[in-house]
Amino acid sequence: MIIIAFASYPPESAREMGTRFVEMSPVPEFITREGPYMYADGSDGIKAVSLFKCDRSRAAETLAFVNEQHAVFYGIEGYRYDIRVCAGAEIAMKISGL
Repeated sequence: MIIIAFASYPPESAREMGTRFVEMSPVPEFITREGPYMYADGSDGIKAVSLFKCDRSRAAETLAFVNEQHAVFYGIEGYRYDIRVCAGAEIAMKISGL
């Protein structure tokens, strides 16, 4: 199972983002995280993308962890995030009846 987390914030909030980033909980052993990968968007500021991989049996725990990770940033001016739970092609095809 893969969970993709997208976040964005204005450049003016970068210092506060960095300060809070170090407060985040360590990633549990059952989750593999890639990222965050950062880039600047000319219109929306700074963007970050992280991938969290886990066994399907631990998807609910992983989703809760990812949400807790982003809660650290609540209250930062202009901070937004979006979390997507993704399934592999095999599972998606099964759900679609193929």
